[in-house]
Amino acid sequence: MATQNGQPGRAAPLYLTVAVVMVQARHGKLQMDVIGKTVGAVSADATGDLLSDTTSILSNLTSLTSIESILLAATALTYLAPD
Repeated sequence: MATQNGQPGRAAPLYLTVAVVMVQARHGKLQMDVIGKTVGAVSADATGDLLSDTTSILSNLTSLTSIESILLAATALTYLAPD
């Protein structure tokens, strides 16, 4: 038995259900076209942003690696230096 608002009730007639699905399908195709174009544009923009972010992150990681190497060398020299 179908429910309406959480309460038991009668199911909608099949012809009404089919009509609603057909209308939704027609509007859905248009909505999907718009959504598809929007997602495509956002994806292209996001990909460009991701590439530029990745490039800047990689350069920062390279800088951090250099700094870490210098600090590690300085620490090693400090501990290994004769008293």
